[in-house]
Amino acid sequence: MKKSGILLLAICMGAFTSMDAQEKGTLGFSFSAFNNNQLLQSAETGQDDITVNGRGFMSFSTDYWYPVNDWLELETGVNYSMQYFRNIYNDPSASEPVDPENDITHMINIPVGVRAGFLKYGFINGGILVDMLKEPGIGSYFGVGARIESPVGFGMFINPYVKAHSIFPVNFNKNADRILEAGIRIGVSFRLGSSMKEWR
Repeated sequence: MKKSGILLLAICMGAFTSMDAQEKGTLGFSFSAFNNNQLLQSAETGQDDITVNGRGFMSFSTDYWYPVNDWLELETGVNYSMQYFRNIYNDPSASEPVDPENDITHMINIPVGVRAGFLKYGFINGGILVDMLKEPGIGSYFGVGARIESPVGFGMFINPYVKAHSIFPVNFNKNADRILEAGIRIGVSFRLGSSMKEWR
């Protein structure tokens, strides 16, 4: 599965780099803060004696936007996150309480979507997620945010969002564990191909 994930990533990046060299787009780096997560399990596989509580996550992204017109951009990149959960065991027959167990899930996904600007600084973004670890499959994401950019191409953005991972698992497992997450991305960006002349 790792090989197929690397191949998919190479295809996505190659598709963008093969576009018009005059329009190189914008590269960004971001991390997520104020995060919440939840593990969604099928009712058929839910175990009454175990409760899984989300404990938040850490997330880092490399982002890329390619302009389509003055207000619309294609959006992709690579996101890595560490999802924290706590397993609480509820066994009424146990003589002593069972200590909760902490669990960490590593996830990598590639967003494939659009970012549409409105007014002067606002934007809406959304699309599909290609999930490669945990439960490989197709998910979705949606967010709103604001961004500012200097004349020389440097920028900053903030982007509250919601992601649903592996809504459609690759193995068609209807009982797959699906993770729902919500957070706020904070990042910096740089418009590729910006000329040093713009500094003058």
